[in-house]
Amino acid sequence: MATETVVDVLVQSQQSGESNFANHKKNNPISISMPTSPTGGAQMIKDPKRVCFDVVGGNSDSSSSSSSSSGGARLPKYAKSQSQPIPKGTLVEGSINHPTFVHHPSIVRLKDNRYDTFKTWSGKLERQISNLRGRPRETKPEDVVIKQKSEMDSCSLPVDRYYDALEGPELDKLRPSEEIVLPNDKTWPFLLRYPISSFGICLGVSSQAILWKTLATSASTKFLHITTLINYVLWCISVALVVIIASIYLLKVIFFFEAVRREYYHPIRVNFFFAPWISLLFLAIGVPPSITENLPHALWYVLMIPIFCIELKLYGQWMSGGQRRLSKVANPSNHLAVVGNFVGALLGASMGLREGPIFFFAVGMAHYTVLFVTLYQRLPTNETLPKELHPVFFLFVAAPSVASMAWAKLQGSFDVGSRIAYFIAMFLYFSLAVRINFFRGFKFSLAWWAYTFPMTGAAIATIRYSNEVTTVVTQGLAVMLTAISTLTVTALLVTTIVHAFVFRNLFPNDIAIAISETKKKHHHHHLPKWFHMRNGSSDYNDIEQYLTISCSDGKDLEACTAQGNCSNLEDFIKVGPWGSQGGTHWSFKPKGLISEIIISHGWLIDSISFKSEDGTDDTIEYSNKFGGDGGKTEKISLDTPREYLTLITGTHDAFNYIIQSLCFYTNRTKYGPFGTKLGTHFNLPMEGGVIVGFHGRSDVLLNAIGVYVKHAADVLPLSCSRHGQIATNKVNNVVMNVEASREAGPWGGNKGKSWDDGVFSGVEQVNVYAGNGIVHAVQFFYGNRDGKSVRSKMHGTGDGESLNRIKLDCSSEYLVGMMGFYGPIEENGGFEAIRSVSFYTNKGKYGPFGAEIGTAFGSPAFGGKIVGFHGKSGAYLDAIGVHVEYF
Repeated sequence: MATETVVDVLVQSQQSGESNFANHKKNNPISISMPTSPTGGAQMIKDPKRVCFDVVGGNSDSSSSSSSSSGGARLPKYAKSQSQPIPKGTLVEGSINHPTFVHHPSIVRLKDNRYDTFKTWSGKLERQISNLRGRPRETKPEDVVIKQKSEMDSCSLPVDRYYDALEGPELDKLRPSEEIVLPNDKTWPFLLRYPISSFGICLGVSSQAILWKTLATSASTKFLHITTLINYVLWCISVALVVIIASIYLLKVIFFFEAVRREYYHPIRVNFFFAPWISLLFLAIGVPPSITENLPHALWYVLMIPIFCIELKLYGQWMSGGQRRLSKVANPSNHLAVVGNFVGALLGASMGLREGPIFFFAVGMAHYTVLFVTLYQRLPTNETLPKELHPVFFLFVAAPSVASMAWAKLQGSFDVGSRIAYFIAMFLYFSLAVRINFFRGFKFSLAWWAYTFPMTGAAIATIRYSNEVTTVVTQGLAVMLTAISTLTVTALLVTTIVHAFVFRNLFPNDIAIAISETKKKHHHHHLPKWFHMRNGSSDYNDIEQYLTISCSDGKDLEACTAQGNCSNLEDFIKVGPWGSQGGTHWSFKPKGLISEIIISHGWLIDSISFKSEDGTDDTIEYSNKFGGDGGKTEKISLDTPREYLTLITGTHDAFNYIIQSLCFYTNRTKYGPFGTKLGTHFNLPMEGGVIVGFHGRSDVLLNAIGVYVKHAADVLPLSCSRHGQIATNKVNNVVMNVEASREAGPWGGNKGKSWDDGVFSGVEQVNVYAGNGIVHAVQFFYGNRDGKSVRSKMHGTGDGESLNRIKLDCSSEYLVGMMGFYGPIEENGGFEAIRSVSFYTNKGKYGPFGAEIGTAFGSPAFGGKIVGFHGKSGAYLDAIGVHVEYF
């Protein structure tokens, strides 16, 4: 009879006060059964990886763990066991819940419940499977919260909610007062980022199959000797592409249905739900003759029913939505709804149908007329499309091109009606093609595919026209447009593949679908009372979204206050960073004030480092160098504590978001700019605070920069003033006032040469040259501190334009603010320039001069006066900013 040795291992918690787990005082003996002979361990030999543990309660008899057998050859019988929950208060649970316990990153990621509201099941399927297995899943408090949140967010968002939460012509930018329901600090799952606009790729490639089929079968292009093999290859590629893109989006429908539903209810995104069905129509039209020449009529009805259903929703919103719904959301992507009608009419007429195609052609023509007028005039209430969306302007060409071919099929010939639509398409095509500057200078995105099928449609229509009017001109035009469209599609397909698989930046986080159901309460009441942002600044909304109030240990201030552990901590405000997400994050939060800044720069900011001094205990702290080794090195030395940082401005590259220039302001003066003042401008329009630290991201260059701000009363000695006055010279208890100016702007475009008039005692006269809704030039007369008048250069070209003079009564009147509008100007190559400007004094308003159309801006000159101007100019006044002296 085999015997077993029982080794009892008592795991005891430490009884001293130094133990991290003092509350676990229960001793649990663990009995490990080990065979004394190879015979008794036969089962273990068969499976050497198997280890048998028998956990015994604290009051169990040790003998109960021993077992015997009647014979050495007989293997022991192991009891069947099921996993049981660990009792509360055990060492294992305490260890896992302890702050020092490190979880695997994948486990932490799986615990992120913020995506559950967009998942189709949100954990319901797992609970059902557990119930079927007879082991009901234990309901946890967090599950109840998730369930309630899921039920709350599953309600359909009203259309007006998109207008309230989002801004921009595409309704794709979150308003600063709003908050997204998905994490903004990490990349979302791929399916959540996969937009319905991906079907634009299918439109471009499948339309090429139609083009090359038309080339091979048209009489006017027989001289090219094109075979239908090219059409066959392109059609097969198009089918594969449609299957792949549709399959991926179907997975999104299955796993993240809430995201699809939000896209469908989005006033702009709903237009792209026509794209999958238009792609299928293109495949039906471009099917190679070798496969079939007679498609079943039922196919047309199957493809047109979804288009008809979506149109009922979309057109109904346009007519009954109220508040000038179409004018609010009108942009070229609305043409997709109209194109669907015309393509459907073209396919139906090609198949021999009559009434159905005429119906859809009539519906498309009626709405195209309204849409064309709305889009063409671009009402002043509409925002100008940003450069990244300029390719969608080519959608203007798509509808009349397809309409000309559809009408030709319905009538049996390329008659007058078809030619009218074709000529409209050609006029729009060339009016856009000649504006090369209008379609360059922006980053690649899926919007570029808007170039493709309108170009292809124009080429196909030209081939059809050349069949009726066969001349060298029409044939040459057909070949030229074919070459342009084919090269464009090929280049975009290659670029798309590179960005998708090499750069992996084709699908950014889709902010438009992540808005909350209800408007977030404004969070300004969480800001300290001393922190005041100047609402008059056009940067106000941009800065607001960068604000994070934190405790000195980096925790959120509101959370710290709720826990009651902020009483001994001085709060600060974290602002920024501005720039990109590239590089490595860095932070410098010293105990004292910033006393020295070392910055290396050339065209860009290469690196930056800091030094701080604490006057209370003479502590000196040095930061690391954040960035690379290139550039020219310059040092800024501050006379702390009498001089301190109050403001930072700069620019970052519009394409790579690398910091291009920086400028630092103290309560005494301005340092910089360092680098090149090109790109997107940023600044911190703040009063009442002192910059006490910096944070950002860097690699071989400075990728991003932000600041830490504290209240002046918390960091400055009593001898220093809070509003720009410093106690450098006290005579009869009078504090000497050191005047300091601050720069704001410039606002406008990036074209033109930078200029800066400098800082003076005041502005005496302003000359504004305006005409045709554009500010062509400005000129200023300043008062110098010695009483002399200084005239600036003319910024822009004012020849032949209307001159408007503003003469101020210098004895009692001074400029306090400036407001205006800027937008793209065709004569300026499509670049933005100042469209209108108004000047405000302490006595009244002068202007507006020009047309108040485009993007509004305003100077932050509240509590001060304008003492200088700066900006950019060439043939026009491209941008303008101010120097402000605060009282």
